[in-house]
Amino acid sequence: MSYCEFYLNDAAVLRDIVSASPGRLWSRIVPAVWLADPSGRHQLRYWDGSMWTSSVSDGGEQSEDPP
Repeated sequence: MSYCEFYLNDAAVLRDIVSASPGRLWSRIVPAVWLADPSGRHQLRYWDGSMWTSSVSDGGEQSEDPP
């Protein structure tokens, strides 16, 4: 068995990869965490473990902005 690790910012791409290989064990999941906003509109955006949320943060101030 070989090991390969990828990091994706797009939950839709991750879903496509997982659905394209049914039966495969996908054990590494990115936990819920604040990360750099992939849209670039804010400093941080909250990743809930499966998708980007509308929760954003700039300079420590939280607000909402749809992804």
